[in-house]
Amino acid sequence: MGKREEAKKRKEEERQKALEEYKKDREAISKRKSVSVVAREHGTTAQTLNWMLKKQGRFTGEPGRYFVTPQYKQYEHFTQEGHGNSYDPPFFEGIDFSREAIREADEELRAYRKNKKVETEEYWRHKREEENRPLAEKDKTSDNESINWLGIGVWLYNRFLKK
Repeated sequence: MGKREEAKKRKEEERQKALEEYKKDREAISKRKSVSVVAREHGTTAQTLNWMLKKQGRFTGEPGRYFVTPQYKQYEHFTQEGHGNSYDPPFFEGIDFSREAIREADEELRAYRKNKKVETEEYWRHKREEENRPLAEKDKTSDNESINWLGIGVWLYNRFLKK
């Protein structure tokens, strides 16, 4: 066999190997699922499943802003379509998808949202009260402290003295 045939054979073997790797990657990619897909498969919502994943240590953060914990980062993949992330099957292993577990997570999530709503309303109520207080009550500092003398001095210098 000549050098040319050996090179051709080597090139064909490399092509076959690359094709096998590509097929293997495509197969692995096809097994990845998003949280919403897995949630639908188990009769719940993505929000509830996210809460369950947080409780089980796979996510950190709060609803609307979850992050994968470092020990599960290896299973996370970013989708190019921008529809969220997908995860390898081991990411979802060991999760209790029983009706009871889903119901419990749902109740906890509802309670969390209710508390968050109360906190937000309290914050804005306080802000509105602060805005409606008379100006004299808002700022108990003396007039000299509330005037920006340095700013006035710079403005005067720039306006009249600087040539």
